[in-house]
Amino acid sequence: MAVAITEPVAEVASTANASTYASGSFTPTADSLLVVIAFATSTNNGVITGGGLTWTNRFFDGSGTSVALIATAQVGGAPGSMTVTFDCTGDAATGCAFTVFQVTGHNASVPLAQASTGLSSFGTGATPAVTLAAARNTLNAYMAGAFNVTNPAGIAQPSGWTETADTGYSTPTIGMETAFRAGGETSATITWGGVSASAGSAYAIEINEASLPAAPTTVPNSLMLMGVGT
Repeated sequence: MAVAITEPVAEVASTANASTYASGSFTPTADSLLVVIAFATSTNNGVITGGGLTWTNRFFDGSGTSVALIATAQVGGAPGSMTVTFDCTGDAATGCAFTVFQVTGHNASVPLAQASTGLSSFGTGATPAVTLAAARNTLNAYMAGAFNVTNPAGIAQPSGWTETADTGYSTPTIGMETAFRAGGETSATITWGGVSASAGSAYAIEINEASLPAAPTTVPNSLMLMGVGT
């Protein structure tokens, strides 16, 4: 069975200046994997919660005035209605944007696993691109996000990918572009389909279609050039 990726609930882009930011309610597919790509301003905290699931940070950077993360959770065989929450209790974020992806069609007898992550920074007028560390497996699932200081982000998705969000929030201004590709990727470098009107950072995750869990990845000092979160 081929791996498939969907967006089971609308993305979040909010300037609530709050300690928690929650998605709408949805019921995930049994034995699926949920993947969240998130960015929040003026905070050093951030975890994903929801559905009584065990969430694992596959990528996390909270070393400056913003938080960027990718988190995953394996869904059980009989899921109920749930929400996904970005929780930064103790250091409220001025704003938060995130997209929830759902991966299905894999071997449900073992959890999906991170194959690799990548991150890059880009300047005004540049095309975001992220190079993944692992060798390509065209059966794997790929999800990516690009964040800048333009609302909406206004960056086209990579060629052959499906866009899920081109949105953002203001005060401070953040744009979010997220996309996925359910197999067929042959390049180690994920290149977006157009230039960005402002500087920012991009990151991506490759999910192995059938293997055991991998250890979380922490990447420091990745987003400071954006100059946000003040």
